[in-house]
Amino acid sequence: MTLLHYSKTTLMAILLLILGYSHKTLIAQEGRVRYAQTPQIDSAYAKGVSGHMAVLSQGYLLMAGGCNFPDKSALEGGKKRFYSDIYIADLYKAGRTQSSDTIKLSWKKLSHRRLPKPTAYAGSIPYQTPNGKTLLLVAGGKSDEGDLKKVYYIEVYSDSHCSVDTLPDLPEPRSGMATVILKDRFYLIGGSVSGRLSNSVISLDLLNLKAGWRNEEPYPHSPFLKLVGCKEYDKIGFVGSFTGVEDPNKAVEADVTVMTYEPEARKWQAFPVAEKSLLKDLSFGGGCTVGWSPSFFGGVRSSIFVKALEREKQLKQAREAGDKKLILELEGDGRAYLDQDPTWYGFTPNWYDFDFKKRDWVQPHGKSMPARADAVYLSRPDGNFNGILIGGEIKPGVRSSDIFIFEEPKINISIISL
Repeated sequence: MTLLHYSKTTLMAILLLILGYSHKTLIAQEGRVRYAQTPQIDSAYAKGVSGHMAVLSQGYLLMAGGCNFPDKSALEGGKKRFYSDIYIADLYKAGRTQSSDTIKLSWKKLSHRRLPKPTAYAGSIPYQTPNGKTLLLVAGGKSDEGDLKKVYYIEVYSDSHCSVDTLPDLPEPRSGMATVILKDRFYLIGGSVSGRLSNSVISLDLLNLKAGWRNEEPYPHSPFLKLVGCKEYDKIGFVGSFTGVEDPNKAVEADVTVMTYEPEARKWQAFPVAEKSLLKDLSFGGGCTVGWSPSFFGGVRSSIFVKALEREKQLKQAREAGDKKLILELEGDGRAYLDQDPTWYGFTPNWYDFDFKKRDWVQPHGKSMPARADAVYLSRPDGNFNGILIGGEIKPGVRSSDIFIFEEPKINISIISL
């Protein structure tokens, strides 16, 4: 575990103890967890979304896009709806003026700004500019029309105003990719490119936009579905999830290989999980990362989701072959799969780090989070919060409107004694 895993207040407590102060005089309070709701202005959006985007800037929480099944559930054959709406709430004001654990956010739906298209599953990530601004970068995504190629950034000014400004378009439409920012360069790893899973990697120098998108070395592996990106010092990286999803000659397999990439050397390195790992059934597909290291939580359980992906692949083949009997059988299996309690799916609630020496997952800090997939986690967005978890799926096809706000622990020092 590195020092980055500790909050500033925790480090202060450790320092005081090292210096010899009595631990009896030091009172460390656990960080408070507070609760809020995603925007409830529109009845469809109020049901919760996944694949959305969010940023916290100057105390204002912005949420945009995403998708859900507002009319009929996925189990009932409902149609997925994509959104272009942008919402902003003053999170700082709500937190200061309300003392209860449950906060009522005064969301405002912007009438003068929308996303270029209804969008979910974009490559979105907060970006701290050299002059201190916090922007939300958005690349590609998916809509009813398929994969998208527009790239833009959103800047928040108040709880009722933001700007949406264009960046260079993607070379090809892309969605569901892992995103990382390293040294003011925006990396997009894998995802669906023009409707097909790809192992390609591209990047954009945010300080030299005229240079456009640069092709990086593709990661040396068959394409993954649902990657989650991270950083490891001067490298970018990701954790894998599922392969063989689109290959008719291969079975769907879970693969939580971690890969890192040195941009200057254009070199990838793979770290397969140890064969005897007790956590090989994990999958962080659709999960979240703290961003600065291979530390992940959330996402689907591999043993269950592999079967679902394999069934969907077989269903596609049966439809192409016109096998009506098999189609009915597989569709029935699909409905049974969707008709389970959320706990049955085994979404990953625990927070794990990847130990490069052991090539295995470890849980050094014992953290547990709400089990979600395709949620947004804002990791340490400023000095007041450990993180903010927004929306996502609680089971396939069912979204959550919950927001979890993890505040920084507080330390009180009453008497200093050596």
